[in-house]
Amino acid sequence: MKNHSPAFVAGLSLATLAVAAVSSASLAPGGPAGLSLQPERRAEGQTPPPAPQDRDAEFRLKFRQALEINAKEEIAKLVRVYAEQATELSLELCRLISAGGTDRAEKELAALREGWRTSFKSGFIEHLYNYYSLLDPRTARELERLDREYQAGFKKWTGNQAAKDQGVYELLAGQFETIGRGYAEMGNHLYAARSFVLAGNCLDTEARGPAADLNRAADVFGLCVQSCEAVEFNAVWAITVKQRFEQLTREGKGAAAGKASGAEGAPPTAEPVKAAEPIRAAMHFEAVALDAFSRPSYFLDDIAILWPVVALREKGSAAGFQALEGSRAKVLRTGAAALSVDVDGDGKGEHPVPTAGNKAVLQFEIGEADAKRTWAVVTEVGGDKEMYQGVQVNYQANDQQFQLYVMNAASMVGTLNGVPVRVFDDNMDGLYGSPAKTWQYVGLSEGTVQPDIDSILVGAEKHARPWSQYGEVGGTWYEFQPQKGGLEFQAVPTTLPTGKLKLEYKGESPEYVILQGEGPYDKMFVDLLQNGGAEVSVPAGSYHLYFGLLRKGKKQQTMKALMLPGKRTPSWVVEAGKTAVVQLGGPFGFDFSSEVKDGQLTVKGPSVTVVGLQNHERYERLWNCVPRPEASWRKAGSKKGSKAERLGIVEDLNAEDESGKRLHEAADTFYPMSLSLELKLKEGESVEVQLSEKKNKLFGAIESAWLK
Repeated sequence: MKNHSPAFVAGLSLATLAVAAVSSASLAPGGPAGLSLQPERRAEGQTPPPAPQDRDAEFRLKFRQALEINAKEEIAKLVRVYAEQATELSLELCRLISAGGTDRAEKELAALREGWRTSFKSGFIEHLYNYYSLLDPRTARELERLDREYQAGFKKWTGNQAAKDQGVYELLAGQFETIGRGYAEMGNHLYAARSFVLAGNCLDTEARGPAADLNRAADVFGLCVQSCEAVEFNAVWAITVKQRFEQLTREGKGAAAGKASGAEGAPPTAEPVKAAEPIRAAMHFEAVALDAFSRPSYFLDDIAILWPVVALREKGSAAGFQALEGSRAKVLRTGAAALSVDVDGDGKGEHPVPTAGNKAVLQFEIGEADAKRTWAVVTEVGGDKEMYQGVQVNYQANDQQFQLYVMNAASMVGTLNGVPVRVFDDNMDGLYGSPAKTWQYVGLSEGTVQPDIDSILVGAEKHARPWSQYGEVGGTWYEFQPQKGGLEFQAVPTTLPTGKLKLEYKGESPEYVILQGEGPYDKMFVDLLQNGGAEVSVPAGSYHLYFGLLRKGKKQQTMKALMLPGKRTPSWVVEAGKTAVVQLGGPFGFDFSSEVKDGQLTVKGPSVTVVGLQNHERYERLWNCVPRPEASWRKAGSKKGSKAERLGIVEDLNAEDESGKRLHEAADTFYPMSLSLELKLKEGESVEVQLSEKKNKLFGAIESAWLK
C-alpha cells in the first residue's frame, strides 16, 4: 500500500496588517519579486527566517530533482510550500520562453503550471505565460520604466521601516498606487497587486499608527484583490490581503464599505486608556499533556495524522518544524527508525526523538542569548493501518520517507497581580503570545485559510482563552505585552468601556467560537464559550467571526468541523453596558456549485460546503462526518424535483486508473464526489438544483434552497 501523507501545506503568517516583504531578487533586472506577509513579531527584534535567496535555491534544487523523476505530487507540494519561489521561477521561464526559450524551459514551466493548478486550483501560471508570450516591445519598454520606479520606491520603503517617517510613507503610498495603476493598464496584474499591497501598507495602522488613512488603505487593498483575481493569483498572501480588505470594509472604510454588512451606523469605538504602570511577571516553562486543558485548536485530539508534520525523507535527511521561528532546530533522520533534534545547526542531533508509535513529549531549547527558552511538542508517528476519513491508509515510515506528527506541548506559567496565568504556544512558532498564523491545510476550500492561535489560561479556568492583546484578569483589564519571546509577561492596566457578547447556537454545541475585534481592538480575540456559554465581557466596539470548532466523540471516532466566516456573515456591534447576541448554527444548508453542459447537470463535489443559514458561517475540514447529500433538479419555476440521487465519497485512496495514476488525493476525502445527471430540457429552459441530507452525524438535517 502506498504511503500518501495528509500533511498540511505551508502558508504564511496572518499579520493583522499587510506588511509587504519583498525578496532581494526584486532589485534584479526583470521586475519585483514575490511579496510575503510577515508577522509583526519579526519587527520586534526576532531572528528572521532563512534569506529569500536561500529558499529560492532550495526550491529550485528540490523542484528539479522531482522533475527528473516526474514526481508530480511532489512538485505540486513544493509549489504550494514555496509559492513565492515558484512564482519567481515561472516569471523567469516565461521571459526566457518569450525570447526564444529552450526545451528545458518549456518542460519546467509545464511542470510548474500543472503543479500550481493542482495545488491552488487556478490557472495563474497560464496567465503569466500568455501575458509574456504576447508582450510587444513597446509595452516591454514601459514595463522596464515601471520596474525602475518600483525598485526605487521599494528601496525607500525598506529604509523607512525602522524610522517610520510619516511623510515618507505618505509619499510612497501615492507612488506605489500610481505604479500599480500603470502595471494594471498594461495588463501586468501580478506586479500591480504587489504595488497596491505596498501602497496599502504605507497607509495602514502598522506603518502609520493613529495617523493611518484606513479609507485609502481599504481602496488600494481592494485594487490589489481585483488584480489578484484578474490572474487567478490565490497564494496565501493574496488571501491575507483580501481578509484585511474585507475587515476594513466591514468597519465602514473605503469606497466598497457600503457593500459590507453588519457594522453600518455603529457608534464610534473608544480607544483604550493606560490606567497604571506596567506589571511584570517572570514566567517559567512547563510541558503540558495533550488533554490537560481545553484550548482553541483544531488539532487537540487523537487524530495525530492531521497534526502539523515534520516531513523527512531517506536516512541522512533533515527537516525543520514548519512554523518555528528564530531557531536553527531541525529533526535529523539518523536511521531507519531513528530521529534526533539538532538544536544548534551543527548537523549533530542532541535530543533523541521517541519513535515507538505512542504519543511522547519532545523538549529542547530554542532562541539565543537572553531570549533562550524551552519549547516542547507532543510527537507521534504513523502506522500501517491508519484510518483517514474511514479509509484505511499506510502512513508507516519506509526507506524513502518518515512523517513525524507534532502538536504543541509548550507553556509558560507565572502570576499576574496574584492570579496564575499560563500561556500556550499553540501556533508553534516558538513565541509565547504571538499573532495568529494561517495555513492552507488539506480539506479547506479554495481561497480559505485556517488560523492557528496561541492561548492563555487564567486562574483556575480549565478552558483556555485565545491569545489577545486585551484581556480581563481578576476584574482588571490589561493590555498584554509578552517580552523576550514570552520569558517575561508584561501587562498594562487599562481603562476601557465594556459591553457583553452572548452566543445563541442551534445545533451540536461548539467547543469554541472566537470573534475578532475591529478598529483599535483588531488584536482583541474572545471565545464566546470561555464562560461555559454565559455572557462574555469585551471592550465596546465591533466584532466579527474569526473561527470556531465543533467536535464530538472520542479517540479515533472523533468528528469535527472548523467554523469560518462566510461572505455574508455580519459583524456584531457591542455598545457600552449592553449585550449583543451572536446567533449562529442551524438550520443548516449547503453551499455548492453546479454546471449544465452537453445535456448533463454536474454537481461539483469539492464545492459542497455546510453553511449555517442564520448568519452564513461555513463549516470546513469536516472529519468523520463528510456529508453525502442527495441531489435533485427541476426546471426553473416548476414545483416538483427529479428523483434524488446521492453523491458518493472516496472509499479507496489507493485506487488507480489504467495508466497507474492515482485517482484520489487525501484532500478529496473531505468532500463528496461530483455527480453527473442526464437532463431533458428544451432550448432556453434552465434548471434549479437542491442538495439535502436527512441526518448528518454532526449537523443533523441539512437542506439547501433550490439554486440555479
